Amino acid sequence: MNFFRVLRDRQEALIRTIGLTRFSREELHVAAEEPIEEDRDLNA
Repeated sequence: MNFFRVLRDRQEALIRTIGLTRFSREELHVAAEEPIEEDRDLNA
């Protein structure tokens, strides 16, 4: 199944599965605390 179809059609199942993924909460906290740097490649 295509990722975007799952994202569109099975949002709740995807969210639940991601929540059950090992280390997902820890990664979320790390990502939320990291400063956002501008991507040099996108600004070229």
